[in-house]
Amino acid sequence: SKTDDTLEIVRWNDNVVVTVVTNCIPLEPMKTTVRYSRVEKKKIDIRMPDSVASYNQHMNGIDLNDQFVSTYHCSIRSKKWWGPFFSWAVDCSCVKGWLLYRRIGKNIPLLEL
Repeated sequence: SKTDDTLEIVRWNDNVVVTVVTNCIPLEPMKTTVRYSRVEKKKIDIRMPDSVASYNQHMNGIDLNDQFVSTYHCSIRSKKWWGPFFSWAVDCSCVKGWLLYRRIGKNIPLLEL
């Protein structure tokens, strides 16, 4: 862990190396999580930084947005360098609006937008 005045960079070894940069969640307190150990052939408790635990807790919205953007993307073709970024911004706006619309209790298929 490396700490600056405003940023904290945490690197943690899970199944892959996870690097998290945060400016609001400290390294301590450490959380406890369960992982399977191939060496011991059983589940063991390991310590996880609070910033990684917080990311894991709140990543469902990000994954859901990425899933819908990749499934229903608009096909705006452009020769400009910013074309894909503009297309992605339109896709994200549509998906976020649809998710908010569903959250208030309305049910409309995403393809009808």
